[in-house]
Amino acid sequence: MERHRVDILFVRDLCANDIPFNVLRDPDFLAMLKGVNQAPKDYKPSSFDRARTTLVDECQRELEKELTLVKEKTGANIAEFLLESIEEVGSSNVLQVITDNAANCVGGNGSIQGMNALRL
Repeated sequence: MERHRVDILFVRDLCANDIPFNVLRDPDFLAMLKGVNQAPKDYKPSSFDRARTTLVDECQRELEKELTLVKEKTGANIAEFLLESIEEVGSSNVLQVITDNAANCVGGNGSIQGMNALRL
């Protein structure tokens, strides 16, 4: 199938499922496409039931492992993590950063605001 036809099918599916176009910028979405391209030739997506039960539970466990690195951080570490994330998505795609009022987040906000002028 030619590239243009695949693009048309892609956009059609995004529209049919109310998926916003900004998903095309999402690193996880791009990683999923790369995975599909490298999957076995006869790959078929998981069933609805498997996706909403087993696989979503596994994804949650993976994300919780990744987030443990952030959950126990100081304000400076949180600021560093947020700045790296902003750089990853591109500063022109970030309108605001919202945190809670936890002491470590409040301390990190000053770091972000101070670095904001330099990096953004």
